[in-house]
Amino acid sequence: MALHGASRRAFTLMELLVSVAILAGLMVMVGTVFTTATRASGKAATFTTLQRHQRQALDMIRADLAGTNPGTGVMALAGFAFRAFDTPEKQAAGSPIDQVPVHRADVLMLFTQRPVETYVFQQQDPDGQPLATPIAISPTVQVVYGHADFAELVENPSGSGLWAYDTNQLRRIEPASLTAASPVPACQWHLARRVVAFPESPDPQPASGRAEAAGPLTSDGFLEAVWDLTWNTYNAPTDATSVLGNTPAGVFWYDWRSGFPLQYCLLRDDINNCWFRRIGPFGQPWMMFEGGYWYRPVGGPQPWGRTADGMPYLSNVMRTVDDLNNASGQLPLLPGQLFYNPMAQPEMPRRTVLDPTPPPAAADRLAFAFLPNCSDFKVEFTYDDPQEAWQPQGAGAAEDIPRPIFWEAVPHGQMWIWSKVAVGENLPSAWLPPEAAKIVSQRRQGWPRAVRVTLTVWDENARSEEPVVQTLIHIFH
Repeated sequence: MALHGASRRAFTLMELLVSVAILAGLMVMVGTVFTTATRASGKAATFTTLQRHQRQALDMIRADLAGTNPGTGVMALAGFAFRAFDTPEKQAAGSPIDQVPVHRADVLMLFTQRPVETYVFQQQDPDGQPLATPIAISPTVQVVYGHADFAELVENPSGSGLWAYDTNQLRRIEPASLTAASPVPACQWHLARRVVAFPESPDPQPASGRAEAAGPLTSDGFLEAVWDLTWNTYNAPTDATSVLGNTPAGVFWYDWRSGFPLQYCLLRDDINNCWFRRIGPFGQPWMMFEGGYWYRPVGGPQPWGRTADGMPYLSNVMRTVDDLNNASGQLPLLPGQLFYNPMAQPEMPRRTVLDPTPPPAAADRLAFAFLPNCSDFKVEFTYDDPQEAWQPQGAGAAEDIPRPIFWEAVPHGQMWIWSKVAVGENLPSAWLPPEAAKIVSQRRQGWPRAVRVTLTVWDENARSEEPVVQTLIHIFH
């Protein structure tokens, strides 16, 4: 018997549309959550990768600083701060120059003792044959940290497999003037680490990757990774070919902003007399510190007169002005010979040279590749002790109070060199000319107590809109 009255009710079109809309909304929500999570995961991975690269770079810098001996070594800083667009997109969009951010591109040079294997020099002669007598290498090496300039690596037309930089197309990161921005976006800058080794004794035999004659450590061959072993020894006082053997102990300040080298120096000689001089246009004569006063040469049988009142005189000073001039003849050239030459011609490199996209066949020219996409390399120093950042208040005090640490960066266009002086050593400051008094009043004496290095790194794939910043502090002992 058939059943009557049973009814079946289907979904209406409106119900189906509502269901589809709800389902679509849920899918959009799930997709948004998934996309956000993926983007956040990508940013986290990028942040972690950048931090790892920075830590590796900072560990290398820390090890180089730890191998530096203030009493016998040399450390130098060149200060550079100029405007550069952060990214290519911001550079293309343009902006008034006063709204372009300022980036630090300092140069740090030091002589450190740590084992090193030369990258270019391979104990071979220019023909690729093993040297008859291997060259013994000193444990002391020169290390220079600083942003690189860019040039293209091109192969020798003869097809010999030799590569060279086309410096006719050299791209400097430094702008042509302080009223312009860097031609290279800051996120594309590359921090380089240049290493130069020294033989235990001068060796006349030619060798591939080794400088063939005595010359500045800022020669093109060193800046372009043609050499990384110099013909000179490092620090033999009686050797005319020593790089630093005849360099006086003291603290030196160079200022190149006026277009010519201007130098101030506080020297300490082998009997601990201290001397001051300004070298440059309208330079003043030498001054000597003795018994709490500064003396300047006045000539005659009593050649040194006290600067404060012209009296009394000193006649038993063993050193003459000519003697001092001879002993410091190389000082005006010291920065250009050691680590950075601001007076280099426009077509010649001043900094380490790199090809940002080197040909695969030229892999052996990557000796200086260190930290890409580094927009800031800032180096500061202090004469305070960072370990005493908190000043104890004694028993019963509620809490200790912070003690300020005065960190100082080298001003743009200046270079400072500390040579063979102890940490915290107080060079004399009883009375000095106005320009020297300003230097001393800012406590720029002796070897700094500590150095602070700050690195800022960007993601080359633009997965993060902000850079990653890390800092290290090294304390000298």
